Amino acid sequence: MKKTFKKELLMILLLAAAVVGTRSYTWFNAYFSSDDVDNILEARDIYASGRFPVMGPHMSSSPVKIPGGGYDLLLSIPALLNASPQVFYIYSAVLILGAAALFLFTIKRHYGKWAAFTIASLLLFSTRFVLFEAGMTNGCYEIMLSMVLASILMEVFSGNEKPLLLFLILPLAALMAQVHIPSIFYIPLTLAAYFIFFYRGRNRSFFWLGITGAALLYVPYLVSEIGNHFSNTLGMLSSGPLQKGASFPALSYLLLFPSLDFMISGYISDGLRFLSMLPWYALWPLAAVYLASLGLAVWSLVFCVTALLRKGLPDDMDRRLLTIYFLTMASLILSFTIFRVPSYPTSYYYSAYAFSFFPLLVLLRRLNARLLLRASIAFIIGGSALTLYYFAYLVTPISIGMRYGYVNAMLDDAAGRPFEVRAGDDHYLYQAIAGRILHRQWNEKAGAALIYIIDKEGNHTNTGPARLIFGNGRMGLYRLR
Repeated sequence: MKKTFKKELLMILLLAAAVVGTRSYTWFNAYFSSDDVDNILEARDIYASGRFPVMGPHMSSSPVKIPGGGYDLLLSIPALLNASPQVFYIYSAVLILGAAALFLFTIKRHYGKWAAFTIASLLLFSTRFVLFEAGMTNGCYEIMLSMVLASILMEVFSGNEKPLLLFLILPLAALMAQVHIPSIFYIPLTLAAYFIFFYRGRNRSFFWLGITGAALLYVPYLVSEIGNHFSNTLGMLSSGPLQKGASFPALSYLLLFPSLDFMISGYISDGLRFLSMLPWYALWPLAAVYLASLGLAVWSLVFCVTALLRKGLPDDMDRRLLTIYFLTMASLILSFTIFRVPSYPTSYYYSAYAFSFFPLLVLLRRLNARLLLRASIAFIIGGSALTLYYFAYLVTPISIGMRYGYVNAMLDDAAGRPFEVRAGDDHYLYQAIAGRILHRQWNEKAGAALIYIIDKEGNHTNTGPARLIFGNGRMGLYRLR
């Protein structure tokens, strides 16, 4: 008993130390994009003017917006305080970590502490999760809401069929659709199929009553559209199919998500490019840890499929979670095919992020505690190192602090003179930071004698001699002449 307690204490201390250590760097080096600027400033403007949010972010580069104000409602606290972008980021990170804590606590209740420790080591130190935890895109909040939904489903499947839990499922799915529109293609279909064909609980009517709650979330949008002659809705309908050819979802993401995933774009080439940046002494150990985490995800899926075919899963909760998992796969295939949803980007699958851990849970409860302890320690150390390397090499050069630094250094150097900017990644972002956040004059003129380049190291060399004004060696602000 005393030995078990020591192991548990070791894991708790290691988890806490690793979380604090990684977040003390990643939270203050968050990726900052033009979408973040638009979303933050729009949320602040909505609440400053006393309006109630009725629509979400723009759908891609289209003027059409996501129906419903769920995204801006989630941002209400920092928006009401008219907070800085940095405060928005920390608020977002705390919110997402809170959802992760709920998810892990629910796992501990129903699958035991060692399964919870293992999932924590994979979830909290996955580069993808840490990147989006310290982010502001609507995909970040979709991951958060998926963990809340998965926690509720686990509670219901364990026999805790409280009417409130069942009622909240569909409104939560509606909120997910208001935050990130792709979820509307497959999450409601998954839930409806399960509760029609597989759920036989005594309080099933409260699940269907949740349709009322989901509909109420869209009432403000409906009222707004009536006043605007349904301009946003007609814009969505007139856009036609999302792509011309047939589409098939990239189901491989459901295997990548529960691993120490760092292939954020979903392309293997990008993952290999990142690995090529690692120092030789770190490459092979970290690659081995990553492959072990991916192998565990593959093993869990193979185990679950084999067990189901042999009818070797006596636990009712295991079967229910796997039913949701495979219904999600079926819904993805059906909806992506019918509506021609593109297979990429990866954010289209974030609504199913937490569901991707279900096969892993089924496997973990059957593995030896000593094996899970060793695996968890390896995943925490390896995942922390992968994440910190990823941020240092690929995120910090385009983080919020560095973006501010490029703008301030450029305007200080120009000293009021007209200039031309050639930004390799996001020209509009720097102009927005200067005028809308830092409130500094942006005196850009085409053909000006003073030319600045903001780009990755080496990308500016073909434009002529340039002097580094500000940067960290991987990306910088250069003055051409």
